Amino acid sequence: MTGKLATLLILIFTCLAYGKKIEITDNGPEVKIPNPIWKTFPTEKGKDTITFSAVTVRLVEKTRGVLVEPEIEIKLPKGGGQIDLSQFVSNKQGTFHVYFNLDEMTDDQKLKAFFISRTRKRKIENEVWGSGCNKFMDIRNFLLTGGRAKGIEVNTTRSRHLSVLGGTFFFASGPLVTQVTFTDSQQAQLFCDPDDVK
Repeated sequence: MTGKLATLLILIFTCLAYGKKIEITDNGPEVKIPNPIWKTFPTEKGKDTITFSAVTVRLVEKTRGVLVEPEIEIKLPKGGGQIDLSQFVSNKQGTFHVYFNLDEMTDDQKLKAFFISRTRKRKIENEVWGSGCNKFMDIRNFLLTGGRAKGIEVNTTRSRHLSVLGGTFFFASGPLVTQVTFTDSQQAQLFCDPDDVK
């Protein structure tokens, strides 16, 4: 085995072992914050006192081959951004976990977390999947009672993962605010019409 070939194999095995790191510098399309969520953010003397925070998203496969890499780390800029899952999820059916690393948000007492669904409700095997367009929910308790450590487990069979993740996750702690929006450019039919997004 030549030295160059050995080096190449080491690099390949290193990538397989440690996954892929990606940095996104663009915040993506503007995201509208619904009034009920906006009102929970801190204000001072009628002025907004918000500081945009960075967020890192990790995708970790449970079923081998369900992602393009066993583990993918996506670093988003301050204020968050958009992730097109079609770039990271393979055609194989299986399960993976989604983790949000909010390193700058260290005060759990002040943490606020919401999810706004941007996917249509649909029926899969007699079960309704998805929350429907513009439905939002408070997910703080989920994160603080194990969700942060265990992540969100989703399955790609019949694109169920999009019915769970499709939308925007908002996070705030004191003045710090960030968001992550999940989309899929290959399956736009599962998402709400852009004109219906509030």
